[in-house]
Amino acid sequence: MTSEILPKRIAEDIAPRLGGFVSERKPVLTIWQTGTADAIRSVDPEDFREAVDEGVAAMQRAGSEVVLVNPQYSPRLETMISLTPYLDGMRIVAQHHDVPLFDRFAIMRHWNEAGEFDLFGPAQGMAMAREVHDCLGQALATFVIEAARINLAELRVGR
Repeated sequence: MTSEILPKRIAEDIAPRLGGFVSERKPVLTIWQTGTADAIRSVDPEDFREAVDEGVAAMQRAGSEVVLVNPQYSPRLETMISLTPYLDGMRIVAQHHDVPLFDRFAIMRHWNEAGEFDLFGPAQGMAMAREVHDCLGQALATFVIEAARINLAELRVGR
């Protein structure tokens, strides 16, 4: 397992690197989470969609399966920026390339609205951040397994 973290980078900066990344490291699966920096920097949503499209195409050409992960939900950010065009752009790219889209935004919004996590509260703290990310990690793992249509019983046989 390899991780490449490029915080605060827009999709247009990352997309050209993805084909080389996949060719060099040869991952079976690449998970690309993007969109927040683009929205914060007011990148044109069509330019964002095109960059994500190019990045996904490059990863697929290089031989990797792809899962897209959309931005985190933040009630504070939502009051300042509309993420809808970026969420829609990712959905279009996922459909176009037939790749799964992990809707982190919708999951976190649901958690906030259901009162499971107070994502608007003034003192969220590291403990809550860890708990949210642990829950997201578990949800993403389940999503990937289901998207791959892997029988959990088969996974247990190999242990």
